Amino acid sequence: MGCLCTAGKILEELRNFGLGRRVVSDAATAIKKGVAEFLPEVTEHVIDIMHAYPHIHEAAALIHGPDTPAAKAWARRWRDELYLRGDREARRRLSRAASRPVRGKRHWRPCWGYLGRIERYMDDPRYLKENVPISSGPMKSTCKQLGLRMKGRGMRWSQQNVTPKGTMICLWNDRRWDEYWKIPA
Repeated sequence: MGCLCTAGKILEELRNFGLGRRVVSDAATAIKKGVAEFLPEVTEHVIDIMHAYPHIHEAAALIHGPDTPAAKAWARRWRDELYLRGDREARRRLSRAASRPVRGKRHWRPCWGYLGRIERYMDDPRYLKENVPISSGPMKSTCKQLGLRMKGRGMRWSQQNVTPKGTMICLWNDRRWDEYWKIPA
């Protein structure tokens, strides 16, 4: 949780700047609890769409066989449904498709269950319209780069410098550097 605590301190520095209202992550309970505890400013938790895709691919492999053209087509179709229509609509359509006789129908139930658990966190069509990221990949890459810039390879963190330096790097990466310095102290 040290990482989230530091993120909370950085977020506190930027609170008046209007940043940090949403968080994108996997569906792990520990992350949701950590966000609630250390980042109370967050008003919306977005589930990374890339974490839903493996569930779709697993169901496709079980229904149609691993790495078959039919499995690939099935997975592609339901990934697109999820991306373009959002979780609720994709589940509704999957339910309708499942009502027809399909070989291996029972195999998609874990996928169905996962999508049901994350439904309220995946409104991807709205997020895309609002230009909200739906994947944490770019953030993971940024975090890696921030870590390298803040401590260098093989070096240890210096706790006293993390928040001020992290804040400056975030402002620079977000192209908000000049805007930040215009805010009265």
